[in-house]
Amino acid sequence: LVQHEISEDGAEKFLFQLDDDRRIESVLIPERNHATLCLSSQVGCAQNCRFCFTATGGWERNLTRGEILAQVRDIKNDLKDPKSLTNLVFMGMGEPLANYRNLVAAIQIITDGNYGFAFAGRRVTVSTAGLASRLADLGRDTRANLAVSLNAADNDTRSRLMPINRKYPVEKILEACRHFPLRGGRRITFEYVLLKDVN
Repeated sequence: LVQHEISEDGAEKFLFQLDDDRRIESVLIPERNHATLCLSSQVGCAQNCRFCFTATGGWERNLTRGEILAQVRDIKNDLKDPKSLTNLVFMGMGEPLANYRNLVAAIQIITDGNYGFAFAGRRVTVSTAGLASRLADLGRDTRANLAVSLNAADNDTRSRLMPINRKYPVEKILEACRHFPLRGGRRITFEYVLLKDVN
């Protein structure tokens, strides 16, 4: 940990330096009676979404499963009440589904009740910019919830905001969501950043 900042609303940002001197961020979000931890899955991001600060630095590399898990371990160990951390969201730096193998391996340990962190699958959410081809895999390989960063309901606007839309337009994303298994209390969340005079 090289930097720790606390905002006015109580959210805490952790800046971690990795073994190769690259840096990633994690954010702890306090809620009424629990906390949610926002995890990074890559150093930087290749999706180039126009509203995202991470995109300005480009993509450097995928995180290893150990680097993903270390975010959970280190922040959980730093909490006064570790049990208050109940929810994890892969919404930090990077596109989680572009680091699929390490993402799934980390989630398996995160949700393992015997040897891992014992988080319930329904308490883990993976947010994607829209890699529609990976949604079925995520639904098959994990019990995590799905969140789709939509940000526009029409393809013209979404393509301007999120270049990935040219490969996976809204229709393909929605079709992939329709086939995503929603067993065991799973849900799909559509995320929307409001941009004045744009969307």
